[in-house]
Amino acid sequence: MERLPQELIFRIASFLEETQSKLPPYATLSREWQYAIEYRTFRIIRLKSPELPYFSRVFTGHRRAFLSYLAYDVVLPAYGENECAKFETQKDRGNNSRAFTHAMHSLFQILKSWEGVNSEEDHRRDRATAIQPRSIQLDLSDVYSPMDGFHRARKKFGKRRDLSEHRYEHSFVQLLESPSLPTLSQVSSFRVCAHYPRRVEPRSAVLLASKLKNLECINWILSDNEKKDPHLHQQNRYDSSTPPSWPNLRHFQVTFDMTTPDGDWYFTRDPTKPEDDGDSDNDDDVEGEAEAAADSSSEDDTSTTSSDSFNERKEARAVGDFPVRMFRTLPSDSKINPLLLAMARAAGHMPQLQGMSLVSGMPAIDGARFEIFYHAPGQRSHLDSEPGDREKARLYWRVGKWRPEEEALRIWRAGREEMKVKFFGRYG
Repeated sequence: MERLPQELIFRIASFLEETQSKLPPYATLSREWQYAIEYRTFRIIRLKSPELPYFSRVFTGHRRAFLSYLAYDVVLPAYGENECAKFETQKDRGNNSRAFTHAMHSLFQILKSWEGVNSEEDHRRDRATAIQPRSIQLDLSDVYSPMDGFHRARKKFGKRRDLSEHRYEHSFVQLLESPSLPTLSQVSSFRVCAHYPRRVEPRSAVLLASKLKNLECINWILSDNEKKDPHLHQQNRYDSSTPPSWPNLRHFQVTFDMTTPDGDWYFTRDPTKPEDDGDSDNDDDVEGEAEAAADSSSEDDTSTTSSDSFNERKEARAVGDFPVRMFRTLPSDSKINPLLLAMARAAGHMPQLQGMSLVSGMPAIDGARFEIFYHAPGQRSHLDSEPGDREKARLYWRVGKWRPEEEALRIWRAGREEMKVKFFGRYG
């Protein structure tokens, strides 16, 4: 068995049933089999922030080279049963942000300690097995407290209300002390899915990504649609005079909301279409609700027995989500063009860019969507229609009859003189 090449042992081991109880015994056959089995068991890891000390102890030596996908859950402080019926206070938000910051700093420091450390064992392993360290896909998959509604049984505590996710729906978890965060070189992909029910401040995702110098792919689902507090809405955005630059980023996909950072709208009514006011907006229907809505704040309430009330219809009206009228289908020049200019300029800071898209979160109305796609030469596109399209850069616009400012097209064409630009006659 020891005479078999390491690559062949890897191949044999790949046919073994992958269960926690059946794989480990094979690792005791030989050092080559240990590599083959640990290559499978340490390749994809789901990690919770309290488990970081154990993670650091286990991932030593050659095991670090096997890690290719790390899903990271940040666990926030727990809170009592009385607090389940009360909205988060500013103190709660501060404690959560400090816990999140500590969890991210701790993970980055561990990964940083792996860089540039090559023991004699590592060199022997590389010579014997031809195993090279992998780039890591980092997935910030969840941020939660053990008492959050999705992580405990949904129930009411006595006569008090359980607000569930409404307790923290106006809270954002923030990264603090970002300048001291280590810069990592082995992370090539960064995914953040933190828009519901706990939300990570979008600016914090950008700050984390700015510390990943070899990023090739970003996949974020974020929300800062904080309509009730305009100051918080703007605060969540990244603001810097120096735009981030990712020299290795290859794919960038953005789905944007219908509302702008300053609370306005990217889309307006199409004057060529008939007006339709939709459902009636009757205040009596709301005022007649049996339960009155309280202000979504517990800042001045220090009682441990009282509870905050939540009225879903009142809250929806307060933040502009009710009533619903689907009439905004035409891009607003003054609002959408600055976004398109920012997209074009951002592409100039991504020299390895292979694909980029900007898609509106606007609901499809009569098949209408607002979509822009960039494809580098050699990249396939579902919108290609002519022979030879794939050999050139392409910029496809599915924006209906609307057209962008020429300045955005000029920026896109800089350095891409042969790029194909095509507008489609309808959105979807």
